[in-house]
Amino acid sequence: MAWLVSLCLWGVVTLGGSILQWSRHIFLTQLYDTMKILTLFTITALSIYSTAKAQKLEKPSIDKMTGDTTFKTTAERIYTSISWSGGETDILYSYAAKVKGDKFLILHINITNGKHSSVFAINKGSKTYLKLFDGSIIEMQPGTNEISEGQVFPGGLGLNPNTRGDAYPIFELSPNLIDKLKSSEIKMIRIETSNGNMDFELKDKNSKVIAKEIELIESVH
Repeated sequence: MAWLVSLCLWGVVTLGGSILQWSRHIFLTQLYDTMKILTLFTITALSIYSTAKAQKLEKPSIDKMTGDTTFKTTAERIYTSISWSGGETDILYSYAAKVKGDKFLILHINITNGKHSSVFAINKGSKTYLKLFDGSIIEMQPGTNEISEGQVFPGGLGLNPNTRGDAYPIFELSPNLIDKLKSSEIKMIRIETSNGNMDFELKDKNSKVIAKEIELIESVH
């Protein structure tokens, strides 16, 4: 009889342990999914805010050593791709700047667990293409070599870590390029990188953002 009681107790303990492990697994899975949804909801909300707010010039920055003034427009989010299931985001920002009379267009590429690799390089002299709604293509070349700034964030609760990469290719704006961009509606941007092409298809509402940034930086004298 004693062995039967022991066997029953062993069964209860084993079953209880399995139930606890399964419950823990369900809890962690649900918590992870909730965290992903909350994070992506925040990103989406910020994206809507960034798109909705008016483009403008930021306060000029004056170099205390040389006295040179740098003018810059606000950075605008022109492309956002989000995967709700995998916590993946691919984001592209743009802004224009004027330094010592020279004018530049800067693209900020932000990748977090995205469809594009977060570790990449953009070489000086490589090509970046802007495809317009009329089918024509504007070609630009970055003036410097650019390597993505990689970061790794803990996933928490035993989950895989998140990887993020940021890069800022800079394009000098010649008078000819300025004339083209000021009247352009951009449909798609392709950036050549060490990992192949990165393609960003812009929504209609963002097609004139770069043109507006060029207009703002042109207004500075």
